[in-house]
Amino acid sequence: MGMKKIAEKEAELRKKNQALETFLKTAATLQEALTKVQKLGEDAEKAYTAMYDKKKQMTPVIEKLDTHGIKEFEQYKAHLLAVATNKAFQDRLLPTAPLQKVVDTARSEVRTMLNEWLEKQASSMPKEWKKGMSFRDYDLDRVYELISDVEQAKNVNLKGDDALWFNTKFTDLKTGKEGTVNVSKGSLLKRKLKFLKM
Repeated sequence: MGMKKIAEKEAELRKKNQALETFLKTAATLQEALTKVQKLGEDAEKAYTAMYDKKKQMTPVIEKLDTHGIKEFEQYKAHLLAVATNKAFQDRLLPTAPLQKVVDTARSEVRTMLNEWLEKQASSMPKEWKKGMSFRDYDLDRVYELISDVEQAKNVNLKGDDALWFNTKFTDLKTGKEGTVNVSKGSLLKRKLKFLKM
């Protein structure tokens, strides 16, 4: 057995050894990468669990929603419950545009019904205006309530109805805004008014 044979055997053994070293190096690199991926998976699992727990916490709130028997609201409530109790990571939430349409229609109906009711409450103009009386101002689309009895203006140049002042609170029928304002009887009489028997 010559040196040549020994060198060949040694080369063969080194080649095998190199393959084993390459395997070990690659395995170590893969193990490191897989450890990172596994950590990401654990973090994702924790986030997923936290997400599901938060969704479950919403369930009692959703269940308490009053749909007032409106079909669109019933359907949306059922959808919200399904999303809150579903363990799926991604749920497609429905748009609220159909609900907004229902609300807009209801708002319009309220305004119509309120106007009809106010018309039924209309009465003739009283001779004496007193605290507690209410009237509708058609020019400004407001309802006023007199919260003070008539007061004489301090300005001596004001005469007649312009010298009679009231403190009022009002509700704007278009916006729902409320407020108070001092106003003269004279300025009110220049507007289209109807007293309300309330």
